[in-house]
Amino acid sequence: MPRSVPKMSGADVQYAVRELQAWGEGQRGAKLTWQLMEKVTGFRRQSLSKRTEIKNAFNAAKDSLSVGRPARRPRADDYLEQRLQSLQAELELYKQYEQENLERWARIAYHCRGKGFSIDDLDKPLPPVQRK
Repeated sequence: MPRSVPKMSGADVQYAVRELQAWGEGQRGAKLTWQLMEKVTGFRRQSLSKRTEIKNAFNAAKDSLSVGRPARRPRADDYLEQRLQSLQAELELYKQYEQENLERWARIAYHCRGKGFSIDDLDKPLPPVQRK
């Protein structure tokens, strides 16, 4: 019988991404697999790899580990440089996520126009809620 796994929340996704970033910085060891991430997060590989943010962070961490970065704790004077790199990597993830969403909404707009809807019709405010 398959085990029941709760749905992944936004906090779970952020936790997994932070763990992968730490792994990529060499703070968690030199070996990274989906099985290890399953143990760390409690979610299955399929659930983890389904999320674009996690999949991109996993690939970035694997690339970082394959370059042969030394597995050591960061020194205090390296903190700002590592923070900058971390923020730049996070920014790239968000840019990719934004691009994917822009492409998705362009597809939605295209199909809505094909069905006879105009963007102005779809952008009208919602009617007031009728409450008793």
